[in-house]
Amino acid sequence: MSAGKKAWFPVVCALLLLSGCPTPQYVEIDEALGVASWSDFLTLNKDAGQKAGPYNASVNFRLELPEESHALGAYIWSNGALPTHRPLRLDLRNPVGGTIAKLLEEKDFFLIFDIENNQVIVSQNPKEALSALGLPLPFLLGDISLLLNGRYADFFLGLKAETQRPRLLYTTYDKRSVFKLAQGPLQGDLALDARGRPARWQGEDAKAWVMELEYQEAAKLPGPQRIKFSHPDGYFLSLQVKTLKKLSKPFAGEQLSLPVPPAATVSVMSGTKSKQP
Repeated sequence: MSAGKKAWFPVVCALLLLSGCPTPQYVEIDEALGVASWSDFLTLNKDAGQKAGPYNASVNFRLELPEESHALGAYIWSNGALPTHRPLRLDLRNPVGGTIAKLLEEKDFFLIFDIENNQVIVSQNPKEALSALGLPLPFLLGDISLLLNGRYADFFLGLKAETQRPRLLYTTYDKRSVFKLAQGPLQGDLALDARGRPARWQGEDAKAWVMELEYQEAAKLPGPQRIKFSHPDGYFLSLQVKTLKKLSKPFAGEQLSLPVPPAATVSVMSGTKSKQP
């Protein structure tokens, strides 16, 4: 490049950035980085599984639907049993800290007690129940619990974890390795950071969910400090972990149950049509 071209090159780059033209987001495949990132990804999951146990967590989240939005808090607790974190209990709180609803999630059972309306909703399909309540995510609360506790491979690959490293699509400038997940419950593109932690996932369809994860070293959490879920049809959920504490003593059965109040109105969901976008 001549001296004249060198002088103009930074100006041209700046003009391109200001014009909104997309900048390259990837480089040639760094196979060594991909191997190391995937190995770290599996190691982190193994270490987290060995530390699995009872925990409680306090989180804030913002839910935006096509026609409304909510800012709430939640208190979550579980025994962290393998291979899933169910039964899982969750209490929803309003901005001033009052409990407005209580949830129980089992593998094939979901119950929510709406305190304000004294109403109980029961379903044998937790995913459809969440969808009917305005949270049509492609996974359940117990799955998110795995993610919060650093069990990344369990979350993305399920029990049938791939025995071989999936195909490495490309490597980004910030040292992320992007893999194509062709097996497991969450097929799509998964980006791991240089430490093997999931940074971004996007489903396979043109209109698919996107998940972004952020970490804060000072927080000393076993998993991400913030998770953002978004969908092009106008669904958005931002979840921020305030605290997550590992406990030495497991919760008793009654602490993980959710008895139905005698005077509450009970509604049973049957054959609920999913609102999954």
